Amino acid sequence: MISERLNFIKRNQKKLRAEDYIHLRDAVVNDGHLNASNIGQHVILPSSFTGSPRFMNEKSQDAMTYVRKFGRPDLFITFTCNTEWPEIKNKSLTDFGLPAAKRNNSLLDPLEVALRKPYNLNDLNEYITENEPRLVNDQVTTYNCVMKSVSFNEGKIFFLDAPGGTGKTFITNLILAKVRSLGKLALAVASSGIAATLLAGGRTAHSTFKLP
Repeated sequence: MISERLNFIKRNQKKLRAEDYIHLRDAVVNDGHLNASNIGQHVILPSSFTGSPRFMNEKSQDAMTYVRKFGRPDLFITFTCNTEWPEIKNKSLTDFGLPAAKRNNSLLDPLEVALRKPYNLNDLNEYITENEPRLVNDQVTTYNCVMKSVSFNEGKIFFLDAPGGTGKTFITNLILAKVRSLGKLALAVASSGIAATLLAGGRTAHSTFKLP
């Protein structure tokens, strides 16, 4: 089974958009102890392949997200099991003295759910009123430029690049609030769970768009 999956990944690198993993490519190129020309064919394992470095990294980031949201745990346990084990098959969490899981049985696509998420208009306007005056000159220029494109349906693409601590997340959340207050759709996605928690209504790109 594993061999078949590895063969599929090897033969479908283009479908997996492996050439877009720029951070991994840069790491290989910039590693002074690694000669990229002598490592054979480059095959990148996606995060969906159990046990791959990207899989382990994603799970680690998810675990850190839980800690960020709920605080440090007293005990953190994770294990792997066969779901067909008779000890757990056809049983619920309540059978083991645990609270019942609150599952979302909606048949809507994750992207549809994210787009339909309701927001309180009064809370949005209050957030905008409180934070718009806090924008510095460069942020004001960026904010007005993006909102002008949104208001006139110009469909432009903006790339916000600045050093850490300069307020990228702050202005992004303010733009999200402003767009939503106008009754327009604003979908916030990030590459990791930790980054997604920093954005209002943020979700990971993998869960939203069902990326491999």
